[in-house]
Parts: sequence; C-alpha cells; structure tokens
Amino acid sequence: MLSRIKKKLIDFVIHILVLPKWRMRGRYKRLIDLLNKLLTPESGLRKFLVSIRKKVGPHLVGEIYCEANIYGTRIKMIDDRQFDYYYPFSRGEIHEPALTLKLKKLLEESDSSTFVDIGAHYGYFTIYAGKLIGSAGQVISIEPHIKFYHRLLKNIEINGLKGIIRTLNVALSEQEGKAQMEGWDERVLHEVENGNIEVVTFDQLCEKESIRPDIIKIDVHGAEGKVLSGMPNTLQNKVAHLFCELHDDMQGYTTSKINQILRIAGLEVFELAKHREESGGEIVPISDDLLSNHNDRMLYARRKGN
Repeated sequence: MLSRIKKKLIDFVIHILVLPKWRMRGRYKRLIDLLNKLLTPESGLRKFLVSIRKKVGPHLVGEIYCEANIYGTRIKMIDDRQFDYYYPFSRGEIHEPALTLKLKKLLEESDSSTFVDIGAHYGYFTIYAGKLIGSAGQVISIEPHIKFYHRLLKNIEINGLKGIIRTLNVALSEQEGKAQMEGWDERVLHEVENGNIEVVTFDQLCEKESIRPDIIKIDVHGAEGKVLSGMPNTLQNKVAHLFCELHDDMQGYTTSKINQILRIAGLEVFELAKHREESGGEIVPISDDLLSNHNDRMLYARRKGN
C-alpha cells in the first residue's frame, strides 16, 4: 500500500512539474496556477525540470502513460510532453479533433480499409486507426526517425496492436537515396549522400510491400510535395482519400503545385478547415488565402464520387 501511494505521489509531482498548461480544480488549483506562471514553456526552470523528469522519472515509476477516450475508443500513449501538441491528449482530450473525427467516419464506412500513416511520429493516428479497423483491414505506419520509430513501436505494444499494425522505418521522397533528420527536433528530412536513413518513393514501397492504400495521412514537416511526387501511380489508381498537412517551408514545393499534383491524379482537392479544433472539420474549396498562408493547414483530397 505504501509503495502504491509513493508511486502515485511521485507520478503526480512529475506531472505538475512538466505540464504548465495542466489545470485541476479543488485543493491543488492555486498551487498549479502558481506553477503555470513560473513554468512557462520557454522558462529555463521548466526545461531543467523536464530534463530531470526524462532522466529520473522512468527509473522511479516506469513509463508514464496517458489515456484518452477518442470518440468512444480508448487509446494509450507514453507520456512525452516535449511536444506542445500532445498536451490535450495528456489531459484526456482529443488531439486534432476535427481531423480525428473525419478519419473515424471514413474508417467506419468500410470494414476492410487500408490506412497508411506517413510521418506517424509517436503513432496517435496509427493507434486510433488500428483500434477502429482491427484485423479486418490494414494499418501501415511509416516513420523514418529511429527515436520516434522506437516510441511508435512501444505505443503500438501497450495498445495490444502488435499483430495488427505494420510498421516501416523508412523515409519517402520523389526519388530513392539517403537522408538524415535535421531542424526542429530533427523532424525535417534532408536528403544527403551519406545519410543514415533509407529513402524510397511511395510507389516503390507499395510495390515492394504489396500495399494498396484506401486512406492516406501525410504529415512530414515540409517534405509533403516530395512524398506526393513519388506516388503518381498510387494517387491515380488506388487512394480514395488523402489528408496532407502543409508547412511553412516545403522544400521547393508550393500549395499550388501540390494541388496540381493531386488534381492531375483525378482527385478533388479541398481544405479541411480548422482541423485542430472541435468546431472545425468543414470541407471547403481551396481559397486564395490558403495558397498564400498555408502553414499548419490541412488539405483533403478524395476520388471523385467518394
């Protein structure tokens, strides 16, 4: 009993020290409000405590997991609050709710969909799709960064999906080669001759691994245009629905060019408006505003008739 109490106490202290956006009612509210003021995301004190948590926390209490009910489906993920966009999930809320709900509806329309998560990171969409599809369909998760890939595998395991989800530690681009990860938290792919990451086109990967995707989600932090340029056959003959998050620097590609690639393949192209908000999710035509201000916005393409 004492051991369990100690574990819960350590867990609680670690959580309040590393999550300045967390809010609780009751006896801890004033304390947490004070911590929130002191531990801003950029404060040196917060960064120091996060580093201590990363080094010491797992040895004290093992891996700490977050669990959330995602539109009736419960999933778990290892608690890593290094990334601001995982804060809602760590509070039991839905990450990118409008996009998640749209994906849920599409996956539930078919009993045997094949969903491909390109740029899976820690696997939020991978795991959610795996829970919805189960063994009736296929979920294929692609993550090139080895650190994120290992965390992805762990998250798949704790959700009981090891035998259901296929994972691939490879990068995608417009041609095969080698690359390394750089930039913000090493999430930006740079193709170099001496890179340590294998790069292939998605069409090559589909042929090699016998992948026939129905639904694709792409979030690759600037390499979206290159990934799409490497899948002309898939776009023309296989995929029915595609989500592609746009970023500020897309390595020579523009939103207009990406829109053109998708339309040439016979897809209708829209924006999934406010995909990170509960009030979002409206499918709207491509606007001049999107073409000039595309960062962190979501394209949605679908086969005509779908």
